[in-house]
Amino acid sequence: MQTAVVNRASPASLNRTGLEQAVNVSVSPLPENGSTVQAVIAGMLVMLAGTIPRNILFAANLRYVPSLPWAVPIVAVYLWIFWRYLSGDGPPAETRAWRRSSLRANPLSARAWTLALLAGGLGIVALVLGLWLANRMVVLPGNPAALASPSRRQIAASSEEDGCSRTRTRSCASSRRRT
Repeated sequence: MQTAVVNRASPASLNRTGLEQAVNVSVSPLPENGSTVQAVIAGMLVMLAGTIPRNILFAANLRYVPSLPWAVPIVAVYLWIFWRYLSGDGPPAETRAWRRSSLRANPLSARAWTLALLAGGLGIVALVLGLWLANRMVVLPGNPAALASPSRRQIAASSEEDGCSRTRTRSCASSRRRT
């Protein structure tokens, strides 16, 4: 069983290297060598575990009963459980301290949260306005390949006009040879 050893220094004792030396957390289920590669792999696994189930549920929602967003509450519950697991809840007990120390999700003040939401909203507005402006300034050429190839509807209509169904019969093939 591994335990967390946290050594917290006072802010006055921080030297040039910063908080990295002031807080030593020596709990990790991963070996110490190659820590950068292991951190990237762990981050990728967390990202995949958070997004793949969400994507599967949203795709299923688009396929089955797309008029009702039934996947949204299921995904919300999944993400809540997933967040609780990453913050140290749940098994295995050996990795609880490591998960808790590795999450690094600190609470924000109300002012920082408000400013972050404002900045994100303004960023979305700027993106939409920039795309609208680019669309007004640049005229994109049409797709000549799309214009040259007939659509499925046109192909189906032309085969029904000459009396041939989708299944080719001898009478259909012989009527085409005569014309």
